Amino acid sequence: MITRLTWLAGIAVTTIMVALYSAAPRPIEQARDSVQDIYQRAAPRERDLQTPVHIDDIDEVSLRALGQRPWPRKELAELTDRLFALGAVAVGFDILFPERDRTSPAAVAENWERFSGDRRVLERFAELPDHDALFGAALGRGVTVLALAGAARGSGNGPVPEPKAGIAHTGRLPVAALTSSEAALSPIVPLREAATGLGSISLVSGSDGITRSVPMVALYDGVLMPAFTAELLRVAQGAGGHILRTSEASGQLSGGVILPVAMRTGALEYPLDENGHFRIHAARLVPGRTTSATEFLGPDADLASLRPRVEGKIVLVGSSAQSLFDIRSTPLSANVPGVHLHADIVEQIIAG
Repeated sequence: MITRLTWLAGIAVTTIMVALYSAAPRPIEQARDSVQDIYQRAAPRERDLQTPVHIDDIDEVSLRALGQRPWPRKELAELTDRLFALGAVAVGFDILFPERDRTSPAAVAENWERFSGDRRVLERFAELPDHDALFGAALGRGVTVLALAGAARGSGNGPVPEPKAGIAHTGRLPVAALTSSEAALSPIVPLREAATGLGSISLVSGSDGITRSVPMVALYDGVLMPAFTAELLRVAQGAGGHILRTSEASGQLSGGVILPVAMRTGALEYPLDENGHFRIHAARLVPGRTTSATEFLGPDADLASLRPRVEGKIVLVGSSAQSLFDIRSTPLSANVPGVHLHADIVEQIIAG
């Protein structure tokens, strides 16, 4: 009798919760987020500096020393080559490259000729190497991942490119559950053709502005695209693609609704919520996993001393500079650079 009553009570509670969620999902989500935030603050993830992840930070010091962004991609080509020379396993750029480099010699010459009418400058500059070509060549010499981001229809920079790696799915694709955008800001063709991987950097903020999760798979104008972090994990392992596991294939189908359950990238499998998002277990910022870009590119760069920070690691290149606006709020802090959250996701999945 007790067992039967317990079973009936469980069904009743579940039914009530499903009904409440269907009628008013936002309050339920907010309550869930608030409870999880309490747990996160009480027990933040312990950061293990032995996890093979490092951040190359285009910070305020770098901007003062090397100039405001966007930097000439000739500089990024040099940075990429130096990271691989120091033993990086893979390098991902948490930076969008939707337009050609306006500091390339040809672009500078075009502007000069347009305003001055002096074609001699154009002819001289035409002999100099194109910055995008230099950066593309550097990307192709190593294992690299570039980023793209969702955009409203008409505000993208061309058709959404095909992903570098496919996403197989067990069961039918849960289209209605996935994060979607009508268009995308993608890297220009020469760069994305040279890169090993391509992934979405879109992070998700709640109604309170706090970032708690990231879509690990998204639909951009009908194109199924893996996350930037998933692609970093894939190329670092040399894996061929990703597998999205759904509730239909996992025997967890409820009410005919198909939802994401988990994703597998190479040897790594990680859980997803009902929207295909990976929940970030926040960790406090600590010294030791970030190096200022100026240390790699400055005239006095001591590359030998930097090798232990980079060798054998996945390196994410991004920015903590307030002026570049890639700053997020988490349950632990109101000022976390986006690149740190992407690094947290890679760390968390590797650590299991």
